[in-house]
Amino acid sequence: MPGGIYAALAMAIAARTDVTFVLAVHVLRVVLVMFTMPLFARLLRRRAGLSG
Repeated sequence: MPGGIYAALAMAIAARTDVTFVLAVHVLRVVLVMFTMPLFARLLRRRAGLSG
């Protein structure tokens, strides 16, 4: 969902869904991105033949 956690929470409240679950999923998504993107960037840098 575009807009981040605040937009997702607003939509969850408006849709009367489990807000705690929605928040947990979005926090997990952010944490996963924080850990995987540096690894992905390193892999891309190696494939491009750049050093550093």
